[in-house]
Amino acid sequence: MIHIDDYINDFSLLFSNLINLQPWNITDNLKEIIQKTILTLDDNYTIKDNVAIHKTATIENGVTIKSPAIIGENCYVGAHAYS
Repeated sequence: MIHIDDYINDFSLLFSNLINLQPWNITDNLKEIIQKTILTLDDNYTIKDNVAIHKTATIENGVTIKSPAIIGENCYVGAHAYS
């Protein structure tokens, strides 16, 4: 069996309910997984149009973030990034 933590550090800590899924099952359903996770985030996130940005994250000018997305704690998204 392939373990997602072999490819994404600490994935199972952040998404403990998904640890039994194979990586391809996660990527196939990623949009739904992110949407459900956004619903569980606390008030440390600003959520608008299905995009959640942690209050400690830095988002530079000119960034495009496509929904759904979660920008986590202390993340940095550089100018003109497209995600």
